[in-house]
Amino acid sequence: MTGCVAPGFSKGPSLGLADQFQLHTRRYWTLSDHSHLYLAYPAQLTYSRSLRTRLQSHFSGSLERHFAGVEVALDPHSLADNLRLARERQADFLLVPTLLDMENRLDSWLDLEDDLESLAGMGGDRAELKIVVYDVMSGDVMDVSIISAKGSWLNMSGQRPESLLSAGFELYARSLRANQAARP
Repeated sequence: MTGCVAPGFSKGPSLGLADQFQLHTRRYWTLSDHSHLYLAYPAQLTYSRSLRTRLQSHFSGSLERHFAGVEVALDPHSLADNLRLARERQADFLLVPTLLDMENRLDSWLDLEDDLESLAGMGGDRAELKIVVYDVMSGDVMDVSIISAKGSWLNMSGQRPESLLSAGFELYARSLRANQAARP
């Protein structure tokens, strides 16, 4: 079960029985399914290569279901270098995702023995990712979107950020595409 809030709606209280995600974007345009996208990470990452690789795999998988051309940078670079690499690969748009926040609120019932206040955030694993879309030729920012995800409180083990964000990745990729049906 997954819930979502349409762009532009504010966050409200929730019971938290199921994983939830929200996509906030100001984009009023879509891309052709023939658009060539280049997915790259900024040089100033504050999280591990392993986490970046897992996020990249989930996000690029969602994009590949909707676009004919998706390439992924091997390593994080500066914005100037990412734009240069995207131009060399003749990409139309550069997508730069950045993990803004992640929190594992409770890993096990044993954690409750030491901290009863943990009940308030039980299972409240959270992750938030910002995606900036650049026009490769001009270098202009085309859009900034935020995917926020929160795990269910019924889940008594930590959830990885890429798992929490995967439904949001899919909604984001689908929302970018002019024809909303996935590619065959």
